[in-house]
Amino acid sequence: MTDSTTSVDQSISELLTRYKITKPALYSRFKGLGISTFKVGRKAYVKSEDIELLDKLEQHIYDGGTIIDFVHTSEAAIELRVPSSKELTEAPQPIPEEQSNGWQFNLPLLVNSIADAIAQRITPPVNPLAELEALEKAYEKKWILSTSQVGSILKLNSKTLIRYKSFERHGFTFTRRGQVGAEIGWRVGKVESD
Repeated sequence: MTDSTTSVDQSISELLTRYKITKPALYSRFKGLGISTFKVGRKAYVKSEDIELLDKLEQHIYDGGTIIDFVHTSEAAIELRVPSSKELTEAPQPIPEEQSNGWQFNLPLLVNSIADAIAQRITPPVNPLAELEALEKAYEKKWILSTSQVGSILKLNSKTLIRYKSFERHGFTFTRRGQVGAEIGWRVGKVESD
């Protein structure tokens, strides 16, 4: 767990100590959350508002979640409330050009541009049954899946899988069956119901 009372930018080395994770794991979090670093001299830093988001992710992971499901939760999603047409008409008017040094803005256009940019970054919701559907299809077609394929479907590390000769998960059985390329092959079966 981390102390979430941070209001200053922090270096990468400070964040590695703060979260007790490796550099690749930290950069994976940056990528998942769309966080960019900035440099001062030779050191890379992260802005304080990004650290607040990283703290929320750390708590989510501590509670058993993942980066992917954190990004899809409403807590992590960027809140963008599009103003109503009444609010847009009551919004402050742009400064007249002669007083603005040539800068003018169109609030509805700005809001729509921001909404479009955010919409491009948010991925569609994940089908929660996609993994089970993939396993059902592999069972029906009698496919032999590689260790990396099984690991990807079950969200398990390949090193964990190779310790077993067979195992059960989500109502399916997985039994070693030869090789698929350089990897161990797995036959997908179904757990016999009582």
